[in-house]
Amino acid sequence: MTDLLSARRAALEAQWLLEARRLQLHAELAIRLQDPLGDADKALLQRAATRIDSWERGPCSQLYIWAWRRILRRPAERITRYIVEDRYGLGNALAQISPLLEGGRSTPDSGRIGSPPPSF
Repeated sequence: MTDLLSARRAALEAQWLLEARRLQLHAELAIRLQDPLGDADKALLQRAATRIDSWERGPCSQLYIWAWRRILRRPAERITRYIVEDRYGLGNALAQISPLLEGGRSTPDSGRIGSPPPSF
């Protein structure tokens, strides 16, 4: 029983660290979007919109598609408020499936900002 409990605690800690990393990446992005947008930032937002379009053809929940479309329609300086202030009460959920992170999903291997996934 102790081994099972230790394994469960380790899994919960790993999940907590992953969620904290996702939120940190979005906070870093929010800081970057506060400055006037450069070409790389404009390209990042365009790739994010393209990723959301691709979600329409996949198994992604319409809730996430709706929320991210609303967020990304805003001016860049206002996008930052939505991704760090949890406007829709979906903070961790939106960070888990984010068009702003490489691959669209934040995993230990794909949690980079600004790079297109290999399939692009």
